[in-house]
Amino acid sequence: MTKVLITGGSGYLGQRFTRFLLLSGVDVLFTSRQRLKSHSLNLGYPKNESDYLRLFSNHSFDCLIHLAGLDELKCAESPSDAIKTNVLYTYELLQAASMRNIPRIVYFSTVHVYDSPLRGFYDENTPTFPTHPYGYSKRSAEDIVNSIRKQTGANCTIFRLSNAIGAPVSSDMGRWSLVANDLCLQAIRNKNMVLKSPGSQRDFIPIDDIELTLLKVLKDEAALNGTYNLCSSTSFSILELANLIQNECEKHIGFRPSITTNDIQKDQFTLQLSNRKLELSGHSLKKDFRKSIRETLEFCSQV
Repeated sequence: MTKVLITGGSGYLGQRFTRFLLLSGVDVLFTSRQRLKSHSLNLGYPKNESDYLRLFSNHSFDCLIHLAGLDELKCAESPSDAIKTNVLYTYELLQAASMRNIPRIVYFSTVHVYDSPLRGFYDENTPTFPTHPYGYSKRSAEDIVNSIRKQTGANCTIFRLSNAIGAPVSSDMGRWSLVANDLCLQAIRNKNMVLKSPGSQRDFIPIDDIELTLLKVLKDEAALNGTYNLCSSTSFSILELANLIQNECEKHIGFRPSITTNDIQKDQFTLQLSNRKLELSGHSLKKDFRKSIRETLEFCSQV
């Protein structure tokens, strides 16, 4: 059985990945600053390379999935903390992992390593010019992952993730600021969604697709070695997302929330994130946005 360590196990994706991988028969432990209900799987919060060396001496892992780090809001509040957490912490973690010969590393980066805001076409060959602390701290961490790959020969995957959409495992996952989660919660609580940038385009990807992609990596150690855009290549505006939420809410929850918006012409632009490299590997995505929205609405109705 594959044994996996997830850093950032208390986060939005960390909780989802832990649940999914356990149900898929994977042996999972995680690190986290928070105590969760599944505390028997929580190894606490190693603070530096020495802590991780001790952890890796006590546990043998086949794969390290690195999610821990500051989100875009916290990075903007403190760029210096962004460097400390997203870069230096990653360096110490991966140094310890390489010293203990962990053969597989999966790092979740962001499409915002290309730029912020994103406009135009982007694939993995597009030069990166991150301007936001979140983007440039993640881009620096990518260099650390690539350095470990060259030094040790470990199979390393970097996923440049777009906007995840899907129901949280718990309400304390800390990512209600994400646009899909925010709009679904507004729809349920207020029966109205306030759109700040209705014409802004985003690429969304269901968490179900992210989980299945991750499982592919774990089942085949040679699969997806390198850097990949983990996106749907399906962009739509915030207004279009709100319309989808309206439809799913009316169909499955029983009412149709209204939309409050400003001038939809202000911030319209074209965005195309390419996942062709991922598709050429033989991996396809289901892209079931309606299911992800429906499950998020159902979760919000119980919060």
